[in-house]
Amino acid sequence: MNTTRALAAACLLPVVALSACSGRTAAAPAPATVTVTQSASPSPSGTASAPAPSASPAGASGAPVAGSDLTAPGSALRTGESAVVPLDEGDGNPGIVSLRVDRIEQGTEAELVELGVEDAAGYVPTYAWVTITAVAGSSEDLEHWGPEMDVTLPSGRPAGHLVVFGDWERCPQKGAPTGLAPGQSFTTCRVGVAPADAPATGVRFAPYDTAYSPDVDGPITWR
Repeated sequence: MNTTRALAAACLLPVVALSACSGRTAAAPAPATVTVTQSASPSPSGTASAPAPSASPAGASGAPVAGSDLTAPGSALRTGESAVVPLDEGDGNPGIVSLRVDRIEQGTEAELVELGVEDAAGYVPTYAWVTITAVAGSSEDLEHWGPEMDVTLPSGRPAGHLVVFGDWERCPQKGAPTGLAPGQSFTTCRVGVAPADAPATGVRFAPYDTAYSPDVDGPITWR
């Protein structure tokens, strides 16, 4: 497999790994990012699909959703449960989406080695599969939007980031496809990297500078 990689801040380098990825120190810095280019072609955006009626959240018809229908910051959910959140991050975007973490899977060190990640010994990826359903807003509001969701350590802190450019069948990381309309869904994947003896176990929705930010009212979490 031909891969090129750029280590930004070196999450998987020795010494730095414990503070950047494992959460074992009280004042760990922001998680580092490992960037891997898998191929020259861009990742496919995917195709929107209508969800089953039982999975449609309130407001899926496109009607405005009241603020009381939004999931409160700081909510703790289980895998399979949905959160309804606004897209507005200070730019007036009226879109609203439903986020459902379908499953969380622990990967293997061998998968990191296969990607060409150096110094992968002792680390494992954790994958989170997320279904996103448009609730309100136009297709222009929703187009190419991707949630600020992190795979998290048992402490609740973000795991190390692994960003793969190009086609990666194991964990396709997609933004909203063109033409996504209220009532339609797409599935994406998020991945985090942590020490094998303390792997990532959860997911959080924590967009910066919103009520869901950790330093405001707190993220929505899934386990």
